[in-house]
Amino acid sequence: MQNIHGINSRQIHADTPIVDSLASLPAIHSLFRLIWRLFGLNVGLLSANGLCFIVSGKSGRANPFCAAVQRIPEARSACLNSDRSALAHVILTKTPTCYRCFAGLREFMLPISIDHKIAAVILSGQILDHPPTTRSWRRARIKLHQLGIPLNQIKPLKSLFMQSRSLSKARQRDVMMLLTLFTNQIMYLQSLRLKARPSQSLVERTKEFLQTHAEEHVTLAAVAQAIHVSARHLARTFKTATGNTMHDYLQELRLTQARDRLAHTQSTCAEIAFSCGFGSIQQFNRVFKKQTHQTPSAWRRRAQVSLKFPVYRFAMN
Repeated sequence: MQNIHGINSRQIHADTPIVDSLASLPAIHSLFRLIWRLFGLNVGLLSANGLCFIVSGKSGRANPFCAAVQRIPEARSACLNSDRSALAHVILTKTPTCYRCFAGLREFMLPISIDHKIAAVILSGQILDHPPTTRSWRRARIKLHQLGIPLNQIKPLKSLFMQSRSLSKARQRDVMMLLTLFTNQIMYLQSLRLKARPSQSLVERTKEFLQTHAEEHVTLAAVAQAIHVSARHLARTFKTATGNTMHDYLQELRLTQARDRLAHTQSTCAEIAFSCGFGSIQQFNRVFKKQTHQTPSAWRRRAQVSLKFPVYRFAMN
């Protein structure tokens, strides 16, 4: 995928929570490090809708040819088309796939399923079947030229292409088998662990997620997906257990952060509003005044005066 060429990059979308939750599993990190040590391959997690991507590894591990190609619009578009076709195939068939990009490099995609639903996709590759040769470069150069890329832009790519790693087809099958076996086991255990948690734990996990992501754009659907329950079940359970809706709880978290920043920083009200997760300054003013019966500016003036001249209370003997 496009993002695998920018190591340690992330696009934040509504699908981020589920990919974040998978990426946080220690077993996933161990698996990805093992793949690097055994095969020299980066591995990434891609959301099922193709919008959110988290990649393991370090910047020095990226295929330099792929990284350079991503800076050329025509080539980047060709990469995306290949990846989208492969992702659609994986989602439709729920099976792993191994495919070539337009330049002849191998890519792997493997679905991660939880409760028979594809939660994310593992992505790896950027390798050749054989060590790069003048002949394989010539084929890649022809493909690049057919995309309409000028020869003066193609020429510097040769030295980068010749640095591409290679992996025999037998070793590629080993990669696919190892990823499939480990991932299936990890997801099976994760599914059992989630099913075993009571509803009270579900509320606690929801609160923990909201506390972590309060400054982001959070929706009920995104939270439900992150903790692997339906949105309807989550809303009903949270309301029953706490007496408040999830939206009310999230607003209170944001207001608490906002009050703290109003009292202790010199940031403008607009800066505080957006940094705390409010969609606009108007929404911030409306919610803040509804709870405190004051505008943020008026509340800040009183709060800072109180901090400057604190009131001390003494116990009478």
